[in-house]
Amino acid sequence: MLQSLRKGASTWVVRIFIGILAVSFGIGIWQGNTLFSGRSTHPVATVGKTEVSPESFQAAFNRRLRQVQAQYGGGMTRDMMIQAGLHLDVLNQLTAEATIREAGRQLGLAVPDTLIINEIQAIPAFRDAAGRFDPDRFRQVLQQAGLTEAMVTEQLRATLLSRQLLNPVIEGSQPPRLAAESLYRYRDEKRSIAMFDLGPLALGTVAAPTEDEITAYYEANPKAFSAPEYRKVTVLDGDPDAVAKGLTVAPEELQAAYDDRLASLQTPETRDVQQFVLGDEATATKAAAELAAGADFAAVAKTYAKLEAGDIELGFVPKPALPAALGEAVFALPEGGTTAAPVKTNLGWHLARVTGIKAATTKTLDDVKDELTADIARQHAEDKMVELGQQLQDALAGGASLENAGSQLGLTVTTIEALDRSGRDPSGTPVANLPKAANFLGDAFTAEVGVTGNLSDGDKGGFYVLRVDAVTPAAVKPLATVRDQVIAAALDDRSRTALRALADTLVARINGGEAIAAVAKSVKAKLVTLGPGVREGDAAFAEKLPADLVTTLFATAKGTAVAGAVDDKGDIPIAVVTAVEAADPAAAASAVDDLRKELATQQGGELAAATLLDLRTRYGYRTDQAAIDKLLGAGEPGTP
Repeated sequence: MLQSLRKGASTWVVRIFIGILAVSFGIGIWQGNTLFSGRSTHPVATVGKTEVSPESFQAAFNRRLRQVQAQYGGGMTRDMMIQAGLHLDVLNQLTAEATIREAGRQLGLAVPDTLIINEIQAIPAFRDAAGRFDPDRFRQVLQQAGLTEAMVTEQLRATLLSRQLLNPVIEGSQPPRLAAESLYRYRDEKRSIAMFDLGPLALGTVAAPTEDEITAYYEANPKAFSAPEYRKVTVLDGDPDAVAKGLTVAPEELQAAYDDRLASLQTPETRDVQQFVLGDEATATKAAAELAAGADFAAVAKTYAKLEAGDIELGFVPKPALPAALGEAVFALPEGGTTAAPVKTNLGWHLARVTGIKAATTKTLDDVKDELTADIARQHAEDKMVELGQQLQDALAGGASLENAGSQLGLTVTTIEALDRSGRDPSGTPVANLPKAANFLGDAFTAEVGVTGNLSDGDKGGFYVLRVDAVTPAAVKPLATVRDQVIAAALDDRSRTALRALADTLVARINGGEAIAAVAKSVKAKLVTLGPGVREGDAAFAEKLPADLVTTLFATAKGTAVAGAVDDKGDIPIAVVTAVEAADPAAAASAVDDLRKELATQQGGELAAATLLDLRTRYGYRTDQAAIDKLLGAGEPGTP
């Protein structure tokens, strides 16, 4: 068993683990210790006796969020990811891990500590220049990545435990060769296709609809020519940002905030450093002598350390980023200076050169005055919102109108003359300055007319109260106001119907024995020959034929014409299979072997997933939706 585990750990386990470290450095997955503000003591899920803690859920969710944002950009916000179900993916992953741990507990599976230690020591990121495991380097790498030794060991332990549990299932999956051969025949069959696009120009002039036809089309399609329901809404918006603009920040408060943040406003001195490391002192001393004699630093690094010019560049670094002894030596050098003697650290013997110096800087109070003022005012506004909300409720309960209450408290009250369910006015323009609240439009379209609503929560500590003053029901627009739209829609419908009828006629002519080239010429269309190509994802077909038509053509006999749907340009593609090249598994034994391995991997993964699902059901699975909702609502400081 240990040999099997060691074999697995030396390959994919280590790659996964290094990937975790790489992502940690690249996008800071475990940054900071404050995972969320709304803490919960209840597990978000439980499998048997194994729990998924709220801390692990929130940390995993924020890691995945940062990965998605790094891949697709910061425009992918936290709320967008929740709406897309990202939290469910995270919960499923953590539940699978919990199921594996519970299975290990119940089945008595374990990963020896000695194996964990050996595998950690074998990871290249933790080795020194001589290839030996360096405990200081290990701790330094973990500290920079925001990891702890416990996180590292538990990650490896969980991965190896998963291998113990699921590898027999995965490796035991061996689909028959006949299945791979059948799939090869299906995937690798090639076809050549002749096609042309039938466009609206082939119809000539399409007769305009008559008055009776215009009326009939209008009456048959009322939804196409209807105005939505509109509501006249008066809203009091308790926006913390607006309240903050009216607040004054005292000079002494501004100074105190500056003093509190001074450390974050200071940029330490950095130096542009070149360096290389050698494994023994004698060689390093010889290299240092050549540098002292005026030799080029890059040339010496190439001679003794076998490094190219780009490999010796560290860039601008602060002193703490370097090993202690090296930092002391480098930051004692003038610009252009080189260490006179090798500097010993746990990584080896260093020689370094300083090519540039950026002095330490400190932003002054004037530099950050506007930013600090806005932050302090925003904090005061958030504190004030609770008081304003209570005062507003008291005023409304005392009989004040929404307008009067807003005037008394200095809060904005706006009347929106016409608003639809999508937040647009009758011209289709989004209504500006709506309250920042996800539920505002829903509230506006469920409220009773003339009734002042309750105080509702807005975003970021705000609130709003609305009153619906009038409702304009959804209604079909008079024909006279949409006549041009009706004519255009009726004409387009008539053209599409006529084009489809013509396409059916042309297909019948081809299937009746007429050559596709002659048929294309009769409608002044250009005949194109495509392929040979395979049925899925082949560039030979991608530009001219939609994927569903390619699928149809691969299920159609050679010489039989088919027509596709109307495309975005208003054309209908008409195509015929002109040649079929069958795939021969006997002539592609290696490809069939690869396909069989692919099937085995896919089937093994499905069996592993089914095994986990069965174990989860057997052990008992529970989720605490309230705890999940609390965590998702709380978020993480700094998370968008």
